[in-house]
Amino acid sequence: MIERRDWKPEDVIGLVLRVLIGFVLAGLAQSLVLPLAGGSAGEPGPRTWLALVAGQVCLHGTLLLSMRGFLRRHGRDWSEGFGLRVGGHARAIGTGILAGLAFLPAAYGLQWAVGSWLKSLGVDMPAQA
Repeated sequence: MIERRDWKPEDVIGLVLRVLIGFVLAGLAQSLVLPLAGGSAGEPGPRTWLALVAGQVCLHGTLLLSMRGFLRRHGRDWSEGFGLRVGGHARAIGTGILAGLAFLPAAYGLQWAVGSWLKSLGVDMPAQA
């Protein structure tokens, strides 16, 4: 796991805000590129994938830059920041897989709860492929 946990609360809040800004920028990039790609909201066009790529590049670029700055301010490199130095890569990968598997029931439960709530409001939810 992570060796040191001496993060400053204001830095953690700043990181969370940067992640949220990344989500906003990704949505903005997608909404700006979608009309240029020949699509519209709810109507995919022939090059709708361009909007998806623009959003993902914007989101992940923001996340990478935010994490780099956060780790640099705390005097850590990527390996130390993500716990790869303690226990090695196998332990980090195993922990990531276990965390993902632990999150799946919560995600499916949340999806079911929101779907049930929307149905009770009379909103028709199309099946996703």
